[in-house]
Amino acid sequence: RSNPIYRLALPTCWPPCSAVLLSMGYMHLDAGKHQQARHFFEQSYALSMAIGLKTGIEEATEALQEVTT
Repeated sequence: RSNPIYRLALPTCWPPCSAVLLSMGYMHLDAGKHQQARHFFEQSYALSMAIGLKTGIEEATEALQEVTT
């Protein structure tokens, strides 16, 4: 049995992890915590860029625009 926390490091988990970072960002944005939201959006963007996930890049870019406006 493997620890589920270690599974997050597996490449197959990257796209979902990118989405999780994005939702964490929106959760903070809804709570009015813009700086924390920006951090999660930037992490999601960087992760999506690293693995070439086009949809993730687009979604993170849109999210970052929401924080700056």
